[in-house]
Amino acid sequence: MNITKKITIPIKGMHCADCALNIERSLQHLTGVVSADVSYVSGMATIVFDPSQVALETIKGGIRRPGYKIREVEKEIKLSFRERYSEHFLPAIVGLLLLL
Repeated sequence: MNITKKITIPIKGMHCADCALNIERSLQHLTGVVSADVSYVSGMATIVFDPSQVALETIKGGIRRPGYKIREVEKEIKLSFRERYSEHFLPAIVGLLLLL
């Protein structure tokens, strides 16, 4: 009995539904991949695979091979937070100083 794993990987560089289909095909050709569902709308790939037959790095290679990149979620969240609030930080400090 083989135990399967399910992972979700964020992908960067998809521009249309055909891009998602290209990645799905690339992943489905890998030995050990049970299913691959790639969504252009969400920018995510959900893959069910047998870890005894295929390594996670091989799966990531299946995404990169057709020319796409794997998004670094933590890095983007940190940058997004900094970008989102940096423009409000200075006016907030000035406002606090005016209250004193």
